[in-house]
Parts: sequence; structure tokens; C-alpha cells
Amino acid sequence: MFGGKVDKVFGKGLSTNDYTTTEKNKLSGIASGAQVNVIETVKENGTAQTVSSKEININVPTKTGDITNDSGYLTSHQDISEKKH
Repeated sequence: MFGGKVDKVFGKGLSTNDYTTTEKNKLSGIASGAQVNVIETVKENGTAQTVSSKEININVPTKTGDITNDSGYLTSHQDISEKKH
């Protein structure tokens, strides 16, 4: 008859809250299916970028006019018809 009884633990009452409110609040703020963020650094061409609020913006040129022609490639506005080879 008493095989499933729970023994009294000194210093504990019937309504002891061993699971703290702080822990409950922390877990209630985690979204269902949330994932651990494992990326700690984002680099652009070897240079670490600043991450703010889990967000980083890396500007990538979308037009040739956004980049520097440092190799001297010909562009559509250059006329080479008069140049000698």
C-alpha cells in the first residue's frame, strides 16, 4: 500500500518551486524550433565585419559602374578602331 509513497525531504514543503521563475521566463522566450547560432564571425575578403542584431550587410556590386576598372579592360564607350596593332 505504501510502496509508491514519496519520502519527506527536510526543508521542503508541498509547493516548493525548484524550477525558478528566471528559468521559466528564459525558456518561454525561445521560439519553437529555434536553432543555436553557431556563426561567430563573418568576413568579407578576409576582413571581419561587424554583426549587429544577428544581421550583417555586405554590399556586392550589381553593375559594372559600381566597380573600378583597375586592369584597364576595354569598355563599350572606348573606340579602338584607329589604334595600330
